[in-house]
Amino acid sequence: MEKNVSVSVINLDRRPDRMEYMAAALDRLGLPYTRIPAVDARDPANDWLIDGVPARITGIRMRRGEHATHASHCAAWEDARVRGLDAVVVLEDDAVISDDFADLMTLDWIPEDADLVKLEAYWGEIELGPVAGKPFPERTLHRLHSVHLGTAGTLITASGLKKLEQLMAPETISDPVDRAIFDKHSPVSKALTIYQIVPAMVRQAEFFSTPDTSRVRTSDLAAGRDAETNNGAAYGNPHSLGRRARRMALRVRARLKGRRRTVVPYR
Repeated sequence: MEKNVSVSVINLDRRPDRMEYMAAALDRLGLPYTRIPAVDARDPANDWLIDGVPARITGIRMRRGEHATHASHCAAWEDARVRGLDAVVVLEDDAVISDDFADLMTLDWIPEDADLVKLEAYWGEIELGPVAGKPFPERTLHRLHSVHLGTAGTLITASGLKKLEQLMAPETISDPVDRAIFDKHSPVSKALTIYQIVPAMVRQAEFFSTPDTSRVRTSDLAAGRDAETNNGAAYGNPHSLGRRARRMALRVRARLKGRRRTVVPYR
């Protein structure tokens, strides 16, 4: 039976240039999409947005921009549920997508137990399980077993949408959306079965310098975020003795569990 899947793009009303950029990228691949108006932290009408409340997981104070981004993703999930989708690919409006991105729409490659598939690569090493599938040429699928921040590109199945509805109502937001979903210290993340596609098919435009991405490289959706690593610490010297020792310990622990630590490339 044919699956009902769609692409949703979260975009601020005051950034039509970003929507033009995303529309061109998706049109080039022949992919229809739905625009989800983002909650704007700068709009005085959104006076319900929280500013300065300590996040539950990290203790770092959340800013209005992080609260707004979280609420915007909740709106995208609700739209997908209302439309009765079998899966939705949620993109932020500064996403760079791979040339084979349209292959995602078949859905027959997704494991039955999957709630989410992280399509994006972000900073630092992450911990992956053994190969769980090879959905496309030169790409593999793995269970994600560690923190891996970023929400520029995520595929969410119907089961994932149902769980997120139960776990992450907009009025109960207490963490940045990527922390809530992709930080394994989060009760939400612990309730989800998450896979990672390798190499990644999505990357934020801020990591690229091309004529196409130059005008959208600074993310309004993620504006105001404190610099964090995948382990929740502020960026520091990645080559310091302490951090190198920690990485080695994490790699050994992963191998003992039949897993591996790696930096996910984008291609």
